[in-house]
Amino acid sequence: MSKLAFVANFPEVKSAVLGSRDGTVYEVVNEPDAEGLAAIMGFATTLLVETGETLGLGDLERFFITSPDAAHLVSMVGDDALTVSLDPKKSPGAIAKRLNSALK
Repeated sequence: MSKLAFVANFPEVKSAVLGSRDGTVYEVVNEPDAEGLAAIMGFATTLLVETGETLGLGDLERFFITSPDAAHLVSMVGDDALTVSLDPKKSPGAIAKRLNSALK
C-alpha cells in the first residue's frame, strides 16, 4: 500500500512527493516533476537542518514556501522530506496540523 495514500483525504493538496534529503524520490502522487521538486526541497531541507543545528534550534519539523500562485509544505518524516503542493489560498498552518496527525 502507498505511504502517501492518505493524501487523497486532503482536497487542498494538489500533489505530494516523498523523498530523501539528497533528492532521491521514493513515492509520488500527481506531481509531474517529482525529481525536480525532490531535488530542490531536499537541498532546502539540508540547508535548514544545518542552520537549525548551528543555531541550536533542535530538529527541523516542517517549513512552508508560499507565493500568490503556489504553496509548498515540507514535513520531515524521519530523515525524509514529504513535500506537498497546496492551494495557495488555503491556510498552510491548518493543513500542516492535519497532515502531522495523519503522519503519526
